[in-house]
Amino acid sequence: MAQIAPIRFTEFVKDILELIDGHTDVQVTDGSGDEKQDILSIDKNGSRHITQCKHKIDYKENHSGDEIDLLFSACFRKNCKNALYVTNTDLTIQAKRYINDNEYSRRDTKEPNTPVIDFWNGHRIWNKIKNNNQIINKWFSGLGQTHGVRNLHFKIIINQLPDKSIWNKNYTTQVMHNLSLDSNFEQIDEGDLFVGNIQDGIEINVSPDFALEDELSVRFINPYANHPGSQEALCAFKVNVRVNDQLDIFNPEEIAAQIVKYFSTNLLPEDDGEKWWHIMTTGINGLIFIYDIQKPVEVLLASGISYIKYDGNICKESDYVLLDHECNHFTRLVDDDTGLWKMDNKDYNIGIFFEQKLHPMEVFSHNQAQLKQLDTFRDLPLNAITGVDRKLMGTVRNFMHPDWLVLYSENQEYFWTYTTDTTEKKKLATEKAIRDLGLEILAVKNRDKENIFGNISTDHIPEFYITNATDFLSTPILLNERIFWFTKQIVLTKKFEPETWSKLITYKLEFESINGYDRLDLGEHVIKTSQFNSLLYDFFTLRGQQMLDIKLQGNLMTVNLRTRERRYMSSSQVIKSNVAEFERICFELESILPQNATHD
Repeated sequence: MAQIAPIRFTEFVKDILELIDGHTDVQVTDGSGDEKQDILSIDKNGSRHITQCKHKIDYKENHSGDEIDLLFSACFRKNCKNALYVTNTDLTIQAKRYINDNEYSRRDTKEPNTPVIDFWNGHRIWNKIKNNNQIINKWFSGLGQTHGVRNLHFKIIINQLPDKSIWNKNYTTQVMHNLSLDSNFEQIDEGDLFVGNIQDGIEINVSPDFALEDELSVRFINPYANHPGSQEALCAFKVNVRVNDQLDIFNPEEIAAQIVKYFSTNLLPEDDGEKWWHIMTTGINGLIFIYDIQKPVEVLLASGISYIKYDGNICKESDYVLLDHECNHFTRLVDDDTGLWKMDNKDYNIGIFFEQKLHPMEVFSHNQAQLKQLDTFRDLPLNAITGVDRKLMGTVRNFMHPDWLVLYSENQEYFWTYTTDTTEKKKLATEKAIRDLGLEILAVKNRDKENIFGNISTDHIPEFYITNATDFLSTPILLNERIFWFTKQIVLTKKFEPETWSKLITYKLEFESINGYDRLDLGEHVIKTSQFNSLLYDFFTLRGQQMLDIKLQGNLMTVNLRTRERRYMSSSQVIKSNVAEFERICFELESILPQNATHD
């Protein structure tokens, strides 16, 4: 209908009345003083007929039908037995009911002289003209010669997580049994096909099937694949949907979501709190019939979507793990794909990191990038220390810049190479901090260096990585492998003494020890002033269940709390359950500082 200009809409309707409905003596009367009539005609039964035309630029805007009573009155003035209300968009539900139930008539509709009103919306108009080449060619210049066949189909893939032993389990028997007990569905010939209806105007056929990974239009990476890159047949249910003509306009994505919700609520066993249901749909496909070539063509109508069901509730996976949904009361801080939000009425920010499995091609690319990076370090001096036990490993790593090449061995050996732009001052400071721990720095001979680099070249690249790039998350997201980051800046206005540093470090180490990470035995190692910053701030390592990092820069102290979350609750629920603890930590850290303290 977008091809029809508003000024020509009445002429377009006139052609339909003449060429399709067989009206004669058709007179266009719209304009000033038309008394809510646009067309007067004689219908094919010989009765006088009146038509009102309403065109809207915005096809999503529906007519309320406020002028229907005036149209009814015009029927009496013009001696017309039938009236037609035509719009290129649609009528509201109330307006349709007003017409279909004859509410416009306040007398007995059985009387022979009572006018009858009908309506055409965009859908009804298209159904009238779709086979009329004369109208199609005149008004659409061949552009509109398609028609949507109202059959959709997609597949539903159901799994329980995080137990990899039940990944891709076939739930056909359970679901089919529940379908046989569901009053909304009927089993056909005692086979695997069930036909049902969960909404007026929508008929559903369900049968067991399989789906290949390349059928999924979501970014799917199987977290438990034994053979990365291979095409795995996933247990699925095939769903065919027939949308009846009584639904003028429909949204394929909403229909699929409604079916998924019905599946999860009525056909799946309840979760036991130890696992969650992960549900995916393939892309929703339908048929478009092209009249010019007289052939149907299958097209993708909507992309697939992933869902999570836990604790009796189901929602889109993205809404469950991110904080963008309006009901969560969070605002994304930056207009990009990083997962960083501000909680309403709070003075701190919140981030979410996800453990994701690398796609086999990404593993290969990562491997190649690592090997290329190693080549840039081969000709640089390689340093080493030995006897670095678990308690010292984290401390030593804190002294290293993230851009330096750092290697470990199973024999408590630690190797590193400076980048070419590292200043001598930075090198000396790092080596002094290491020697302050009582460790000796060794220079690796070229012959030994080649052996070390040769062994690294064949090392296995980890399949998982941690990211907060929300635009490129793959599904399924492992709910038990999320890390939540709380960060707050505290303004300082006065310099504080080494005693305060010691209290902050003690607080951090004791906190992390309680949460599963004992960095070092304070009774065995003396902390040097050169270690203060690196001990307080170690944001690039993962350790324990909760990680506390304190960054001092200028007159700001930034408190960072990272929490590994093993529960399956939504991200908004997890954050709200941790808010009180983070606020307590900030309060206790501020109480350690002298009044109006600052870091120099």
